[in-house]
Amino acid sequence: MASIIDGTSNTRWCSEVHAWGAYTRNAGPSTTTMPETVSEIAAIADSGLKDRLNPDKTGTARTEWTNGHGHHSCFTVTMPPNTRVPYTFNGIKYDVDYNSQAEGSSISRASYAVLTSRSWHTSGVNSCLIDGSVHFFNSSIDKQVWSSFGTRDGSEVAAIP
Repeated sequence: MASIIDGTSNTRWCSEVHAWGAYTRNAGPSTTTMPETVSEIAAIADSGLKDRLNPDKTGTARTEWTNGHGHHSCFTVTMPPNTRVPYTFNGIKYDVDYNSQAEGSSISRASYAVLTSRSWHTSGVNSCLIDGSVHFFNSSIDKQVWSSFGTRDGSEVAAIP
């Protein structure tokens, strides 16, 4: 708890996600610089293996939360909630996430991902903060504000919108 210098009421612990999401993995650029746009994310996803995209428009993301890998149990704050990352593969359109590799599969390459918090609510997602409180974050939230709730020691203190 001492390492959460932004405060427990300013730091997100978990957030809603869709199960059976589509994603690609095991490739991507050599940088871990955070992508800034949806088109950058789609381009990174295009570099990954497409074996996690299924013709029924679902994938295997977030289906084995006990597995512990990011694409099964995590989300990132790269993009605001419910951001759609349109991606077409073999003529089928997906809303896709990306994971560079399964965590722990390399001792020389970092794992990084774009795993968007998504819900079936049309206007946002519920997130739980470290203090145990649950708040609804609107999909139109400023990207920087959304991201600031995803760090524990960035010295950002944003008001919950």
